[in-house]
Amino acid sequence: MPIPAFAGIPSLATWLGTAFGALVTWFSALLTKRLAVIAAAIVFFTVITVAFVAAINAAFATVSYLSPPYLTTAASWFLPENTEECIAVMGAGRLAAWVYH
Repeated sequence: MPIPAFAGIPSLATWLGTAFGALVTWFSALLTKRLAVIAAAIVFFTVITVAFVAAINAAFATVSYLSPPYLTTAASWFLPENTEECIAVMGAGRLAAWVYH
């Protein structure tokens, strides 16, 4: 008596399900690792930028406290209000370029 054609379908379905499950597991592990590295890099550079902003703000506050009032007034005519933040972001950008090269 010949074996029906559908007799091998359950074993084929089991094999395909196992292969697909292993593929999904591998892909999700790879994707999770990459997302974790990307998130860590974003957090790292955000912390560096905030630290630079705090350091530059402290330096400018010290200089403006120790400088004569007319110098601070003259600087306010030419420098924008967010000068400290601009300098800090440029420093963080240069540090990021140095780290990646």
